[in-house]
This record gives sequence, structure tokens and C-alpha cells, in this order.
Amino acid sequence: MITNKGKEIIGKFLLGQTNDFAGYIAGGSGATPVLSSASVAQSPNKLSLDFETFRIPITAKGFIKESDIEKIVLKAELPTSQRYLITEVGIFPAETNSLAGSSDSKIISGVIPEESWVYVVSGTSNLISFISSNIDADNLNANIGYPYNGSAAFFINSGQPIFSNEARQQRYEPPRFYDRVLLVNGNSASINSSFNISSNSTSIQTSALSLNLGQNLPDDEIKLAISLVSRDSLTGGRPDNIRIKMQLINNLPGNTTPPAASVNIDLVSADFASSRYKIISKKISDFTVDAGFNWSNINLIRFYISTLNSGAPTAEAPVLYIEGVSHVIVNTVLELLRSIITGLLYGYICPVLFNINKFEYSEELFLSSLTTRNLKI
Repeated sequence: MITNKGKEIIGKFLLGQTNDFAGYIAGGSGATPVLSSASVAQSPNKLSLDFETFRIPITAKGFIKESDIEKIVLKAELPTSQRYLITEVGIFPAETNSLAGSSDSKIISGVIPEESWVYVVSGTSNLISFISSNIDADNLNANIGYPYNGSAAFFINSGQPIFSNEARQQRYEPPRFYDRVLLVNGNSASINSSFNISSNSTSIQTSALSLNLGQNLPDDEIKLAISLVSRDSLTGGRPDNIRIKMQLINNLPGNTTPPAASVNIDLVSADFASSRYKIISKKISDFTVDAGFNWSNINLIRFYISTLNSGAPTAEAPVLYIEGVSHVIVNTVLELLRSIITGLLYGYICPVLFNINKFEYSEELFLSSLTTRNLKI
């Protein structure tokens, strides 16, 4: 399927008004993998991937003939510096939209150890540690074991054995972006239905990133990728509510109450019924802005994360409290998506979803830092 914008750009290419219509292939992790027996209708008005993770130049173009049908083939070399699980690809004429400048779409944060994420409780900051050992405590059921099931937050390798578990893969729990991922305990914070946060709640934050969103439009989106991961792999239960408060803050010296732009994310159990991996999009206009806040000077990102049952934070100890034993993975935390494609010669040409058989547990195209592969579409 070619998008409406893609048809427009291809038309300009045929008229000689542009030099190319297919210059780059973008890979993404946002779409739910498609069963090999299914077909999914794509909107011709679509302007972007669900969650773009990289964009690479097309190195070769040609034709092949299969079953008497001629097909265009585009080839690009996949990146090897990180780990990806790709569920979608798309074609773009250029690497970026030149008219958007520095406010174009980009990954804001990968939520990786190098970004110096900390958890803060009772005013004390603690650097979030990386755990290299297996967090399943070598149990056969791939449950998150002691002492990790009581930690507020920690980083692990995305290839941990718990994510090879059949039940977790069927629920689409495994992370898809980068080789390290942050796990946050579902009861690290308590957020009520009015999004008031209890005084003993733990926040997750970093001051190592500096963002300038001053030139972005109100309809530009900030995307958050999360996955709901059960501590007990055999339970299919989900919390009643998953609440997240995200804050972008001007953390200036001498300011005891720094101004922030805040947005509330209120999810329910049904939101994770078909897939535990979810992309959340919030427009810049959705944020509530404190007096004096400056979108051009963001130097602190903060999250409060809470999973609840019957309005209470999920408990750690009770084994029979099945729906209350869950972690939230926060990975690829922030992506900025430019809302309006202003360039006459720039746009999303052609979306492609990966066809797979879910029950073969190869739901996505897997790329690790140890492989070099070519992508042909």
C-alpha cells in the first residue's frame, strides 16, 4: 500500500520535480506483529511509523520477478550498534524533513544506564543499578525472583532468560528497543484516580538530558513505549489500573519549586488485553504547564509509575493476589513525532508490517549488536 502522501511524491518524481521518492528505510517497534494468516488494512493517510527506532539509507534498488509478478526491491544495511525487535518498516524520501530543522522527529531518550537515571525516595537520589545476573533466580517458570522482585527500579539486559518464556512471548512482554532496559516496580508509587501522588512515592528521573521543544507545535506528539511484565510468568492477570505521570521540568539553580509540564497517563486492564507492549502518544497541547515553564529549557525528566487493584498499589507479598504482581518496563521512553509534514517533497511513502506466525515465537525481526544484516523490502 502506498500512502496518499507517497502517491503525491511519486507523482512529482515522475514529473522530474524531485530526484528521489525512496531514499531511506525506517524500522520501527510500535506495531503489533501480524499473524502470517492475517491481513491488516493500513490507512492511506498514515504519516509515520507507530514508533520509529532507526532510519537507514537505501543502498540498492532493482526488480525481481516472482510468480510472473514484477516487484521493486529496495536494499539497505541494517544498523549493528544496538539491539532491535522490528515489527514495521517504511519508506521515506530523505533522512529528515529539512523544513522542520531541529524540531523534527527524533528519539529523545532511550532510558539506558548511560543517561544516569535515578530513583528518588524521601528526597534522596539513588543511581539505578544494572543487574547482569539472571533475575529469574534460575527458576523453571521464569518468574522474577528475590531480591529483584522488591527493588524499586533496576536495569537488565533485554535478552534476559525471562523473556524467552513462552507465556511472556505470547503476551508480547519482551522489550523491543536497545540491549538494556529499565524495570520499574509497579508499587513504587501510589497515584489515585485524581492523579494525586502519595508522599512516600518513588520517582524515576534523569537530569543528564537537555531538551529544547520551544519550536515544536501543539499537535506534535511525545511517545512513550512501555511493556507490562508479570512477576509470575504463569499468571495472565493484569492490574486494574496502570497510571503514569510524566513531567518535563525546568530544574534551574536556586528554584525550590521548578516549573514543569506534566501529563497524566491513565490505562486500564483492557488496554493490555491483546498485547502487553504499548505505545502511548501525548500531544504537547495535552501537557499541563506551570507558570514560568519554558519549553526551550527542559533539563529534568521525571516519571511516577503505579499499578493498582481496587484503587490500592499492587502488593509484593501475597501470592494469591495474582493481578497485583507486575512490573512495568519503561524502554525507549521518549520519541518526539513532528505532527505536520510541511515539506512538499517529504513524507511517509509506504508502510509495511511484518507477517509472522505468533506461535513460532519469532514475532519480530531480531537484530543484535553481533549481527550484520541486509534488509530487503
